[in-house]
Amino acid sequence: MKHSFDKNEYIIRLYKGEEVVKTLEQFFEQQSIHSGKISGIGAVCDVNLGFYDQEKKQYNSQLFRDDFEIVNFTGNISLRDGNPFLHAHIAIGDSSFRVFGGHLFSAIVSVTGEFSLTTFSKPIHRVQDEETGLKLLEL
Repeated sequence: MKHSFDKNEYIIRLYKGEEVVKTLEQFFEQQSIHSGKISGIGAVCDVNLGFYDQEKKQYNSQLFRDDFEIVNFTGNISLRDGNPFLHAHIAIGDSSFRVFGGHLFSAIVSVTGEFSLTTFSKPIHRVQDEETGLKLLEL
């Protein structure tokens, strides 16, 4: 991974073989980033996507093993249990131009990952919400 920084903006490049969520969260920890917004493009494989079942209060997930273009990647950074947490959704396109999307659990960079990150000055925390069963933003 490499990055460039200007004021409160980062440009981040992930390399082939790096796991997107884990690598970005480690970067947030190293840079003491506690809140922000992120978007990205690139190419990935072995993508684990989720969809939250509101009745069961749990995620259903599916692994997509092929190579995919990142059609859209958007998310936010907050603190969950005191640690930087990436909440991201992704849309991925395959070689037949079909698109799949959902909550991103993990993905491996297959060519490059190019991300734009804007940091915020105040930390944002996540707290348990009894109604949904999720840790939601506390604003």
